[in-house]
Amino acid sequence: MIKSVRRNEQPLRDVLTTHNTKIAMPTTAEMEKLQRLETLLEPCRCVTELLGGEKLEDTQGKCQLDYLKIATALDPRFKDLKCVPRAERGKVWASVTNLLKEQRVVAEKPAEATTSEPPKNKLALLAALSESDSEQEEDSIENSVRRYRAEPTIRAEACPLEWWSKYAGSHSRLASSAQKYLATPATSVPCERLFSLAGHIVQKKRVSLSSENVNDLVCLSNWLGAEE
Repeated sequence: MIKSVRRNEQPLRDVLTTHNTKIAMPTTAEMEKLQRLETLLEPCRCVTELLGGEKLEDTQGKCQLDYLKIATALDPRFKDLKCVPRAERGKVWASVTNLLKEQRVVAEKPAEATTSEPPKNKLALLAALSESDSEQEEDSIENSVRRYRAEPTIRAEACPLEWWSKYAGSHSRLASSAQKYLATPATSVPCERLFSLAGHIVQKKRVSLSSENVNDLVCLSNWLGAEE
């Protein structure tokens, strides 16, 4: 702001003089102080831009597109993936299948720990059985994904989490993953709006508000705004 005022000093003086406003331009001494202040704050500006400034290309590069694609596939409203190029839709469903397989491996890790080593012949038998079970499990996972893909899409205004809570039994393998991916906000804008709303509610004249009342007022204002 200081740099903008100094750069546009003469145009600002002309505008303020022409319109006879009550706003006064800084004096010559104040402009000199602003120049010194700009020099003093220049390192702070560089650090701020370095830590917080991002170009649009950098933001798009850091965006977790794979995460968003899986979340879209697990949303019963948009699981037809019309927003994804046709050539990439198979890769998205392959990612969903691999996600279920990884969850299965993580769930089986505690059961694999043993205190004593069985004989070699038993090890061979267990290996054969585990391979057979693993193949059946993979087939079961793929069938689960196919059954979910065969389900009809729901209306765009419907709640996907309500759908998953209703059909969690028939799609138990996907239900927990869907709740995890769909519960993650796609943007921080709603949270930032709530912070701004809380700033309007908690003011100097209302500093005696308890935290419970602040939460209630924020929730009520947010709900009323959503209904409008």
